[in-house]
Parts: sequence; structure tokens; C-alpha cells
Amino acid sequence: MDYEELRPANGDAGVSSDKAWSIKQTARRHVPRKDPDEANRRFMFRRFRFQVIDFLRLPADVSESTLRNAIESASPNLLAIYDERAARVKPARAPRERPRASRE
Repeated sequence: MDYEELRPANGDAGVSSDKAWSIKQTARRHVPRKDPDEANRRFMFRRFRFQVIDFLRLPADVSESTLRNAIESASPNLLAIYDERAARVKPARAPRERPRASRE
């Protein structure tokens, strides 16, 4: 969204130019910065995953559990490499806590 879209049609923003500048700077500061290599790491992992699927002659829409079982039966070392690459792309996140249902 462009900041110019937030202005009224008559051009009067209703705030001083200093205040408008402050709002723009604050909005820019809160935009999370992406790691420039993250997209490349994801691409390389997807490519590696596709090559493993192709090598094992599995269907392209194979589930993760089926793929992991096939990799483990073919080579435990390959499974270790797959896990290492997956960990680089998908950082471990803290599990979400489910809200407890109240018994009333």
C-alpha cells in the first residue's frame, strides 16, 4: 500500500508534515526484514527434495512421511542429509499452546 493512498481526495492529510513523516518512518521500521539468502535456501531445498523424489521414483505429490520412510529404507545417510537441509530451511518453532476448553 502506498502512503499517498491514505490521503483524502482534497490532498489535506489532516496532520502536519512532520507528523506524517514520523508515521511513515515508524511504519517502515516495523516491516520485518527478510534474509536475502532465505529464498535461495528454500529454492535449493525444494530442488534437492525434487531430485530425491525423482531418484526414488516416487510420485511428485508424495507425503512427507512416505518420503522420509522411502529415504530411510534407501539410505540412512541420505535421511541425515535430508534432515540437515530441511532444518536449515525450516527453523524449529516453539509449538503453539492450544487454548484449554473450559468445562462449564
